Amino acid sequence: MRFRTFSIGALLIVFAALAHAENKPDPRESLDTAIPEAIRLLEKKDYEGLLKAFVAPMELERITSSKPLPEFAKLFGENKAELLLKVLLSVKGTMPTLSEDKATATFELQEKANGKGDIQFQKIDKYWYIKN
Repeated sequence: MRFRTFSIGALLIVFAALAHAENKPDPRESLDTAIPEAIRLLEKKDYEGLLKAFVAPMELERITSSKPLPEFAKLFGENKAELLLKVLLSVKGTMPTLSEDKATATFELQEKANGKGDIQFQKIDKYWYIKN
């Protein structure tokens, strides 16, 4: 039976790579990465993942108390996902207006969507959530 030997250097590289992967910040910590992440989830049709990540925890709890998340996600995908994707693509890379406390970011839309002229994100603790 042969055993492979690894150098200390090779092991350090592996551990450093693992540590870096674990320390990767959540994309919701910044609007610059939150919006592309929401777009990615929508394009992938991962509606449950999108809802878990971008609906504020208390709101998600309220929603899922009356309807199971898979069922709500299915309805969301059928009725709202396409419009949200269009809106997020239109604001990606633009600058929002921040509230005084910097906890609400408002992106003005070029074209109204569902009767609304903006989309808002709300920061709760360290994560941004879609507010409307």
